Order: sequence, then structure tokens, then C-alpha cells
Amino acid sequence: MHGTRWESYRSVFPQVHDDVPGDLRVLRGLPAPHLSPRDVLVWLPEQAAARERRYPVLYMQDGLSVFDPATSLAGSWRAGQTMEILRREGLEAILVGIPNAAELRPTEYTPYASALRDEEIHGQPGGGDAYLAFLVDVLKPVIDDTLPTLPEPECTGVIGSSLGGLISLYAFFRRPDVFGLAGAMSPGIPASQMALIDLIRRGRSPKGRIYLDVGGREGAGLPDAGVAEALSRGFWDGVHRLHRLLGSTGYRDGVDMLFVADEQAVHSEGAWAARLPDAFRFLLSSG
Repeated sequence: MHGTRWESYRSVFPQVHDDVPGDLRVLRGLPAPHLSPRDVLVWLPEQAAARERRYPVLYMQDGLSVFDPATSLAGSWRAGQTMEILRREGLEAILVGIPNAAELRPTEYTPYASALRDEEIHGQPGGGDAYLAFLVDVLKPVIDDTLPTLPEPECTGVIGSSLGGLISLYAFFRRPDVFGLAGAMSPGIPASQMALIDLIRRGRSPKGRIYLDVGGREGAGLPDAGVAEALSRGFWDGVHRLHRLLGSTGYRDGVDMLFVADEQAVHSEGAWAARLPDAFRFLLSSG
């Protein structure tokens, strides 16, 4: 069994950005069956170890982009700063950042296999079940055994953006016995992954909370203006269809679902960071 030894974030990542707040720790080299080992990041509320209470847990994809711009390729979600703000509002949680598998990210974040390489995701899809098994069977037991968590589904969430949003929705609907909260920011659902729609249609009746969002300029920055416009329209229309689908299965806006559509928002960590406070507020509130 993996020896659980949490280390200081600053001791593992000496290039740490100066304004990363809070008790941030790293568990190095956690084995992941059928996947590459991971250095898992955890953010804890202030003095959590000394307080006699337990906390909800939010599992976040693309973990090196969650806390610190120094470890991210394109900016940070600034999740620690967001939790410091929410702490003053009475909301606290443990955040778990799971780094992606670099070039194998498209494989791990897509649950449905395809015989062909999917050019929409620039990779071979179909590793999502192995990744979900890692989250449920390996990582969550370690987190629950070593940290002051509330392990029940209603206190356990999974969050991601783009393909990370796709795998988060899949986890929520595939394993309702584990995840009762889900956040999908600018979720991408390529053609090879449309079976997710069927999973949602025949999934559980509302029991849990979903945060969903999209920007109107998701394709901004691409060199071809026509391609950028088509991508933006595809995201906008696709996520709006997903919102309507969730509504048809019983999810209610402002009750067990929060949908945010920002016409000016782009597909970036900065845009997701800007929407993160309201996402956390909704998921962590008791309703």
C-alpha cells in the first residue's frame, strides 16, 4: 500500500507563486492502476487539523492549474484565494487537485472509446472509466482516511473545465453513490462522447447539485476567425442544450442546478477563476 505522507507544497514546488494562500499539501507518487502515478494536491481550511470538525471535499481536474500560476501552463483558477473569501462567508471545504496526464489527458477525461483517434480532442478517447476508478477506489479512500472529511455523497463533489467538465459530469451520473455535487465549466462534449447524453437522460432523478456554465467566446484566440466563431457557437449551443436536457430530467434552476452563460467569457483559466466563487457558493450551500 502507498505510504501516505503529506508534504508541504512549497517543499515540492519551489517555484511556488508568492500569493498562494492556505495550507496546501502534496501527496507524491500516488499509484493509479492502469494510469500514471500522480502527485495529488490538497488545500485545507485554516487550522483544519486542530479543529474538531469535518469538511466537504471537492475533487478538481487539471490539478496543477487549480491553485498556482507557477505550475500551470496558462494561468490559475486561484481556488485557494476563492476559499479564503468563502471562509469569511462561513463556507469551508477541502479541495483536492488531481494533475492531468499531459498528452494522455484527452484519453483519461473521455469515458467512451472510439476505434479512431478523435481529432476534436486531439487524442484517443476512452480512458474515463479507469480514471474514475482511480478517483473512487484509490484517491478518495486515501483522502477520507487521512483528512477530516465528510465522506457522504452529498458532501463530495467533482469539478472540471472543458474535457475536465465532461469527465466530472460522467462521474456525477455514473457514480451517484459517491458524488452528489458536480461542477462543469465550459464542458466539451465531442461527437465521440455523445453517449453521455443518453447516460444523463436515463440517469437518477435530481439528487445532488450541478453547476454548469459556458462563455460566448470559447473559441477566441484561434488564428482562423471562422474556426473561432464556429467553435464559440458550438460550445454556446451545446452547453445550452445540455442545460435544457438537465431541466427536462427534473433539475431546477436555482434549486439543484445553477447555470451561468457569459457572452463575453473565453475558454481560459482566468474565465473559470472569475466564475469559481459562485460555483463554490452554490455547490457548498445547503440549499
